[in-house]
Amino acid sequence: MTEQKVFILGLPRTATTSACVATLAMGFKTAHTAYTQSAMDEAQIIADTPIFCDYQRLDKAYPEAKFVYLTRESDKWLPSIRQLLERMYTNLQRSDGGFNPLLKRCYNEIFTPLTLDNIADDDFLLACYRRHYQGALDYF
Repeated sequence: MTEQKVFILGLPRTATTSACVATLAMGFKTAHTAYTQSAMDEAQIIADTPIFCDYQRLDKAYPEAKFVYLTRESDKWLPSIRQLLERMYTNLQRSDGGFNPLLKRCYNEIFTPLTLDNIADDDFLLACYRRHYQGALDYF
């Protein structure tokens, strides 16, 4: 029997790590990010990259899967996502390595255009958050 697949569909800094820690503690095979098909197939619960970006494709590939959308209050999310994006920015933009290409694609699609000026702009980040949230609501 195939295990139920659960995708945690929250943007970075919406408690995806905490959700994964909790599901691991409950005994579920959990992956916080899945960059390979093997990781995708082996985990029962998967969060973060690439889930937040590829949920429509994953819904078609795993039609019995469940999706859980995580949210976070904007006054808490904004400083946290800004700090993360500032730390990641150089490696997200590099063409000669840096991060995994899947991670780069996902962050650059969701936070487009990803520039230092936009990372510093609350309105830009909130628009990205709201666009993602509305896209998931419209899809499901």
